[in-house]
Amino acid sequence: GRTRLGHKLEQAVDLESGAVVGVTVQTTDGGDVASLPETLDEAERRPAELGAGAAEVVCDKGYHSNRTMTELEDRGLRGYVSEPARGRAELEAEQGSPEAGLREPAADSGRARQGAAADAGREA
Repeated sequence: GRTRLGHKLEQAVDLESGAVVGVTVQTTDGGDVASLPETLDEAERRPAELGAGAAEVVCDKGYHSNRTMTELEDRGLRGYVSEPARGRAELEAEQGSPEAGLREPAADSGRARQGAAADAGREA
């Protein structure tokens, strides 16, 4: 059989000192984007007890989403989040909402635009 992990460990580390400032154990059903708020809560709680605080967050591409960037902005944190190679992506119509995400353009969207341009030329 195959073993499937049902939990993951996330650590928050101070990049200047290398000190671990937060550790959480979470289920894997929500992915990195869903687990980030809890890890941020933990990472903010520990340094605050010592009178310190974070200003920047660095994450790998698994955390990249509009929801993550909105979460960081709402907390007053500057985010450095690697963007995954998605090819040419277009932003959803609701750019400011956390539910908005990136989506791939439809395979025929270029042809549809060309057809619309040709139709517009005929009408002129």
